[in-house]
Amino acid sequence: MFRSHAARVTALCAASGALAMAASAWTSVASAAPAASGWQVAYRHGTSQMYTKYTSVAVSGSHVWAVGMVGVAADGLPAGAHLQNGRWAVTAMSSSSCRALDAVSADAPGDAWATGVGCVLHWQAGKWAVARKWAIAPPPAPPMTDIIAFSPTNVWTFGDGWTAQPGLGTWHLQGRTWKRITGLGANITTASAVSATSIWAIGGVKAEADAILHYANGSWHQATSTALTGLRFDGIVAAGANSLWVTATTTAKPVGYQLLHLANGRWTSYNVPDPFSSILYFRDGQIAPDGRGGVWITDGAQLSSGRLLHFSRSGQWSAPVIAGGNIMQIVRVPGTTTLWASGATVWDGHFSAGTLWRHG
Repeated sequence: MFRSHAARVTALCAASGALAMAASAWTSVASAAPAASGWQVAYRHGTSQMYTKYTSVAVSGSHVWAVGMVGVAADGLPAGAHLQNGRWAVTAMSSSSCRALDAVSADAPGDAWATGVGCVLHWQAGKWAVARKWAIAPPPAPPMTDIIAFSPTNVWTFGDGWTAQPGLGTWHLQGRTWKRITGLGANITTASAVSATSIWAIGGVKAEADAILHYANGSWHQATSTALTGLRFDGIVAAGANSLWVTATTTAKPVGYQLLHLANGRWTSYNVPDPFSSILYFRDGQIAPDGRGGVWITDGAQLSSGRLLHFSRSGQWSAPVIAGGNIMQIVRVPGTTTLWASGATVWDGHFSAGTLWRHG
């Protein structure tokens, strides 16, 4: 779901502190009372002398999947966790075929897909298996940055090709065949779907992340509006058939941040006011509907910041603090106001533990 895997891990390590000797491997499940913000740690997992983080989370029914990485370099080994029957468990990953994972998507309680550096994984019969591999170079290797699964035979993967660390492009699984997409949809960073026939995305046309794209009638089209001029787009989420939210950064100096809403064919722009704008780093931030007409936005900054931004349906801004952690992605359980979030929390002042939060 993110643009630069190497940059994210570098920031994570810098915020966590210098490497040091640590205790043995551990796992913990938090049962503390919810914080004032309503976010509660649900699960954590860490490994001795390693940084662990969950970059992405997906929900289907009562199942929740989280994927990420464990390691000390820019491209670590894949890591994952799975919630079933009310219990979290670490999931085995094929480190010989894949490296760090950036995104996960689920189309059914028993069917999920994940992608990142070097491969696409498919969850079947309660375990991950390699579904597609690419030849990868030494770190920093080109990543896949997002994935959307509609069924076991209809999956999209995205790997932005405009960054200084080029991705692997856009690929579409139809039936049993993976096809690389060319043209307008070739360089997509992140996407959000209304349905299999309506997908919204952020992509590059002339520069990195300079366009809002829409997949409809079997092809990709660029959205045009004066409200989109002079912006570099960061996060995107389709909250419904007639509701699309986008975060953006102004390309002119001084840098400013905007929240855009497309409803019934009309774009509305909201400037992020001070002091909230000072805590943001939208470049890696993500966005999710809160189920009440507003949105949550991750700050995309360093591990120690521990902040989220919330924009309510009434137009009010707030910035709750998540103590000792950094949320990287938020997803809403469809049809509810319950949300899951993935990220990392500091362990022993040096390393990090992959962490999952629950809200509502």
